[in-house]
Amino acid sequence: MARNIRELSEQLAAFQTIVTGDLDVLKRDTAKITQEMGKIKAIAEEAKKKADTNEGRINDLAKNLARQSDRQRRRNMIISGISEEIAARQLEEALCQWFKENGAQVEQAEIERAHRLYRKQRGGEPRQVIIAFAREKLKDEVFRTLRKVKDLKFKGNKAWVSHDFSQETLQEKRLLKPFAQRLYNEGITFTWGYPVTLIVFRDGKRYRARNPTEAIKMLNELGVNADNFNNEEMDHDSDVDTEEGTSGPSTHKRPRTNSRDDRS
Repeated sequence: MARNIRELSEQLAAFQTIVTGDLDVLKRDTAKITQEMGKIKAIAEEAKKKADTNEGRINDLAKNLARQSDRQRRRNMIISGISEEIAARQLEEALCQWFKENGAQVEQAEIERAHRLYRKQRGGEPRQVIIAFAREKLKDEVFRTLRKVKDLKFKGNKAWVSHDFSQETLQEKRLLKPFAQRLYNEGITFTWGYPVTLIVFRDGKRYRARNPTEAIKMLNELGVNADNFNNEEMDHDSDVDTEEGTSGPSTHKRPRTNSRDDRS
C-alpha cells in the first residue's frame, strides 16, 4: 500500500514537472508572440502614417493638376441655349453676330474654335457650346458684357454663359453652394473668386472660404447660423449661381462639362 502511494506521488511529481516545463515553454512562446505582435503593430502604424502622407500628396497633386487644367481653360467660355439649328460650320459666325447684338465686339478671327459638347441626343435642350478665344482678356470682356445682359436670349430662347472649369473644381464649387445659398437667404452680398473662393466684404474686412470648413467658420464670424448643415444639404445642388462676381441665385443649373468632349 505504502509502495503504491510512493509510486503515485512520484508519478504526480513527474507530471507536475512536465506541466511546469510546458507552461514555461508556453510563457516564452507567448512572450515571443507578444513581442512580434508589437513589432507588427509598429510596422502597421508606420505604414498608416506613410499611407496618410501619400494620400495627402496625391490630393495635393490632384488639386494642382485641376488648377493647371483650369488655367488652360481660362480662354474658354461655355454657352448654353444656342439652337441646334445652327450648323457647326456656321457656329462661329452666328456667335460673333450674337455677341455684337448684346454689346460685345468679337471678330471671327479672334475665335480659335467653337464646337458643341457631347453627342447630339433626341429631344431635350440644345447641347452646350464651348468657345475658345484667342485672348484671355477678350474672353473676360465678353463674359462680363453678356453677364450684365438682363434676360439673355439667343433667337428668343433663354441663354447663359459660364466659365469652363475642370470636373474637380466644379465639385469643389458644388460643396460651397449651400453656404452661398445661406448667405443669399440672409441678404449678405458675396462674390465668387476664381476659381473656388466664396468672398464677403463687410465693414472694411474681407472674409473668404475655399472649402466647407472655412465656410462654416466664415458664417460664424458673420453671425450667421452654420450649425445645421447636414449631409443631405451638403449634397444638394443649390440654385445659387456658381460664377465669379455674382451675389444671388440664378434660374438655371449648369451641367458639368468637359472641354474635350465630342465635337460632332
